[in-house]
Amino acid sequence: MRTFLMYCRITQNLGFNDARMLLVIGLAALLICSIPATAKSTNDDHKADNEWHFVLMPLYLWGVTLDGSTTLSTPEGDSGAYPVDTSELTGAFTFHIEAKKNKWNLFADYLYAEYTSENVTGPLGFVRGENELTVHIAEFGGTYSVIEKHRFELEVLAGVRYLSVKNRFTFERGDLFDPLEGSANIWDGFAGVRFTGKMTESISARARADIGTGDSDMVWNAILTVDWRYNDWGSVYAGYRWLDYDFKEGSGPDEFGINIRGEGPVVGLGFYW
Repeated sequence: MRTFLMYCRITQNLGFNDARMLLVIGLAALLICSIPATAKSTNDDHKADNEWHFVLMPLYLWGVTLDGSTTLSTPEGDSGAYPVDTSELTGAFTFHIEAKKNKWNLFADYLYAEYTSENVTGPLGFVRGENELTVHIAEFGGTYSVIEKHRFELEVLAGVRYLSVKNRFTFERGDLFDPLEGSANIWDGFAGVRFTGKMTESISARARADIGTGDSDMVWNAILTVDWRYNDWGSVYAGYRWLDYDFKEGSGPDEFGINIRGEGPVVGLGFYW
């Protein structure tokens, strides 16, 4: 936890190119710290033992870069797009957990993050300020294994994703203009597939893709990872994730929307029992 808090403080003073380099260094450190004297191959015997098995991925790091904008309105009802493509991460908390029994698997994921975009040019072209975005993303769902072989597994998945987003734009001339604010609680259903292939007995690659809608016009998510299961209880993984939201609600002074894609490298540890 202390290391993670230090990471959050450091990223306050780094651009995202530097933050990505920090993630690469962090991955190397995780690998070094996680290597036991001898690596063990993955044990597949649990697949048919009719018991629940769990994996916890606490505080995984997603070095996300945002691209897009939010839509905010003035009290007079004038709306415009405010960019978030130069955002810096100013705080984060994450975890992922799964529970598997035979062909069925349940999963839950949570992400909290704060992003700040400075020197943003507003829709009028000459108005500048700071754009702050706070998000809570939680998803709950399940998978079912439709094909399960020794070297690969294909699962179908479905679930619900919740996004709580709060946006605040503070004008550079705060003495002349009050900040603009908007927020929304967004519920979407999603469905997709997940493929896992074993490269060796201890190294596997996984790809997941899903698409959904509900309160959003559309939301899609994709992630590619490589996982090294170095013994029965632990693994280290790294990859890349994309998450895209397109949402708008209200009109006039109540209009609020987001059209944002987040993407970046993912790195973390997994614990199995």
